[in-house]
Amino acid sequence: MIDEPTPVPPALLPDAALRRSAFRLSARAPQFVGYWLARLRERERLSDDELARRLGVSGGRLDELALCLSPRAGHFDRDLHAVAARFSVDPAVLAAVVRGESPPTPTRANPAASNSPA
Repeated sequence: MIDEPTPVPPALLPDAALRRSAFRLSARAPQFVGYWLARLRERERLSDDELARRLGVSGGRLDELALCLSPRAGHFDRDLHAVAARFSVDPAVLAAVVRGESPPTPTRANPAASNSPA
């Protein structure tokens, strides 16, 4: 059982090329958030910078977010909010991404700190 998101520590992914490679690998498997990020990027023809802005994260954090496991069906809300809080991503935006939908634009500076349901 996964209670907390466990992204790869940045120290283990020291350079941008390695982080990008990990992101590309995560895009191949739906059990990773990176898979859903890649689908959104392809569907809406977003650059990596546009995708990061859409989620309200920096590019380096986007690579780390991609390595998180997707929320589990039986624990969707809890997993979703744990990942959203870790990366300061609006839970509604992240929920839309992992459901294969077009996410709303984030509207708050630190949306994951709110208690709004996804």
